Amino acid sequence: MIPDHSKNFIYVADTLPSKMPLFYKHFTTAITSAGIEQGILTDTSDIWAVDYMPMQLTENRFVKYIFKPDYLSSRRYLHLLTDAEKVWSNLHLNADMVSCDLVLDGGNLVYEKDTLIVTDKIFSENSEKTKSQIIQIMENCFQARIIVIDRSEGDIFGHADGLVRFINGDTVLVNEPGLEVEYFKRLTGILKRNNLNFICAPCNCAKTGLNAEGLYINYLHIGDVIFLPVFDTLQDERAVKFLRVFLVAAISYRSIQNKLQKGVGF
Repeated sequence: MIPDHSKNFIYVADTLPSKMPLFYKHFTTAITSAGIEQGILTDTSDIWAVDYMPMQLTENRFVKYIFKPDYLSSRRYLHLLTDAEKVWSNLHLNADMVSCDLVLDGGNLVYEKDTLIVTDKIFSENSEKTKSQIIQIMENCFQARIIVIDRSEGDIFGHADGLVRFINGDTVLVNEPGLEVEYFKRLTGILKRNNLNFICAPCNCAKTGLNAEGLYINYLHIGDVIFLPVFDTLQDERAVKFLRVFLVAAISYRSIQNKLQKGVGF
C-alpha cells in the first residue's frame, strides 16, 4: 500500500467548490503553493472523496470496495451516496483494479505500507460473513496485516482515521484520552498487543462522535507537506506546536530512507 506521505497528486471532489467554496479556494491555493499537482473528481455526490475512492496498492494497482455505508442508507442521506465506480471510470486511469467484496469506507482504512488498521465497523457492515472470513478477504485484497480496533462511543461512522494515525511503520498517534479513559485503555491495549507504539496527540473532540472538530490527527500528509486542520479554538495553538515536533521529525526520517512514489490522494 502507498501511504499518503508517499503520494504526489491530490484529487478533490467536484462537490467541494459548491458546498464549501471558501475552504475550496484556500485549500486548492495551498496545494498549488506547495507545488503539488491536483485534479477534480466528477459526478461525486459528497465532498469526502477519501471515503468512496479506491485505495492505492502500487503505482498502477488499486483496491476498490463496496461503498454503501449504513449511515447513508436512509432516505434522508441517500442523495449523498456517491457512485464510486462511475467517478473512478471518469478518470480513465490506466491501472489494474482489485475488487474487494466487502462493504468498506475509506475513512476506516488507516495504513502504513503492510499494516492496515480498521474499526470493528467492518464486521457489522458485512454481517453475512464471519469475522475470520472478513479478515481473510481483507488480507488477500490489501496484502497487509489487519488490526481491528473498537469504535469510540457514539461513533456511527466507524472511521479509524479520527482515532489513530501512523507516524512510521511501528508508531501511531492517538488522541489523548480526555473523558474517554476506558476507551483509551482498550485502544492502546490493542495497539500494544500488535507491537505498535503510540504517542498521545492533543484532542478537543466532541463526545457524540458526530463531529470531527478537534481531531487534529486526521491531517493530510502529501510528500513533505502537512495540511493540518484547525478549528478556531484555544486548543489549536497547542496542537500545532505539538504535532510540528513529531511530524517534522517523521518527515526528516523518511526523507533519508525513502524516495517519493507516484501516488494519488483523494
